[in-house]
Amino acid sequence: MTHAFVCRLGQCLLALACGLPLEAAARPVSFVGSKMVMLSGQSMMSSLSVDTTLGRGVALGATYGWMQRRSDVLDHAAVDLNLLLWRLNGQGYQANAFLLGNAGVLLERGAARPAGALSLEVDAESRRFYALAQVRYLRSLDGRTEDVQGVARVGAAPFVAEFTQINPFFIVQYQYLPRFAQAHVVTPMLRLLYRGVLLEVGISLRGEPLVNVTTEF
Repeated sequence: MTHAFVCRLGQCLLALACGLPLEAAARPVSFVGSKMVMLSGQSMMSSLSVDTTLGRGVALGATYGWMQRRSDVLDHAAVDLNLLLWRLNGQGYQANAFLLGNAGVLLERGAARPAGALSLEVDAESRRFYALAQVRYLRSLDGRTEDVQGVARVGAAPFVAEFTQINPFFIVQYQYLPRFAQAHVVTPMLRLLYRGVLLEVGISLRGEPLVNVTTEF
C-alpha cells in the first residue's frame, strides 16, 4: 500500500464520515430524492462521488478521482449526470443498464484542462447471485489525454440474509487497465451489505488492496 494511496483514501474517508445517516443500496440512480456517497479506493486509483436522484431515472452529482498510470498521475474533478436506460424487475432479481457521463477539469503535471468521461454499466442481482460489467472512456477536450477502463464482476452469497442481517457476497472482479502499470487486475473480494450500508474489501492476486464504501440517505 503506497503512501499516495493512504493519503488519498484517508481524505475520502474523512469526507465520507462527516455525519451521514445510512440507508439503502448502491446504484448510480436510486429513488427520487435520495442522496448517495460512494468511495472507491485502490493503490493505483481512488474516487469519491456524491449524487442525488432528481427524478425517475436521472441523478446529478459530482466526482473527484485520482489515478496513477504508467506515465502520469491524473486528477479529475467533474459534475456527473447518471441515466437509467433500462430496468427489469424479475421474480427475485433485478437487472439494470446505466449511462454515466461527466464533464469537468483534468489536472496533469500542474496544468488544468477541460475533460469529460462516459461510461456504460449493466448489472443483474438477486439475493444469491450478482454480475456487473462496465466500460469507461475519459478524454481531455484537447485530445492530449485519454483513458479507457473495463470492469467485470461475478459473485454469489453463501446464504440468503434478512434485511436485519449482514448479507455477504463473495465476488471476483476483473479490471482491464491498458494505460496502467498492471493492465489486468484480478481481485477476489468480500462484499457486506447491512441495512443498506455497502462495504467491499479485497486483495488483488498481486497483493494490492481494494476498499469500496457506499451509503445513501
